[in-house]
Amino acid sequence: MDEALSMVNLVADRDIAEAAHALDEQIWRFHILVRRGLTPEDNWLVLRGRVVAAQNDFITVARR
Repeated sequence: MDEALSMVNLVADRDIAEAAHALDEQIWRFHILVRRGLTPEDNWLVLRGRVVAAQNDFITVARR
């Protein structure tokens, strides 16, 4: 866990922290797939869409 997530865990409400962790997970999954090299079966837009969806969820939760 990085410093930013540690700080979120300390100061944010539980919903915000959970959304931040979900976003972090999607970013790491995407990063790992890109590093290993995308295969023809890997759909860039679908993979990116998961990150964008997690970002949007985090923003929505944080704005409540």
